Amino acid sequence: MKKVNLIAAIILAIPLIILGANYFVHFFEMPPPEESNVGLDMIMCMRDNGLMGFVAAGHLLFGVMLIIPKFRFLGALLHLPLSIGMLGFHLCMMPEGLEIVLLILVLNILAGLDKEKLSGLIN
Repeated sequence: MKKVNLIAAIILAIPLIILGANYFVHFFEMPPPEESNVGLDMIMCMRDNGLMGFVAAGHLLFGVMLIIPKFRFLGALLHLPLSIGMLGFHLCMMPEGLEIVLLILVLNILAGLDKEKLSGLIN
């Protein structure tokens, strides 16, 4: 199970780190949207009002935490609400990309599966 946690954490951490850092450093330019919809309007509103910076910083921080074994469980646990929020966003506002978000959620759950640490939260 430890290997599954490690693989899931690395696969999840790579895009979180790259896309989180891209918001601040601009490694690659995001293409402008071809058409507008409610989901894109919300993303643009978040970007224009500064909220997207906090989301990107969270992705970057949690991605780094997933790479470090000592903080892997905490990183997965703290990223779980973001994954669930992304799922809700894509279910309600922007159905395209739903498959990727489901993959992110599954990887997040697999990266956080640690019986000892989970039982420590419950007890």
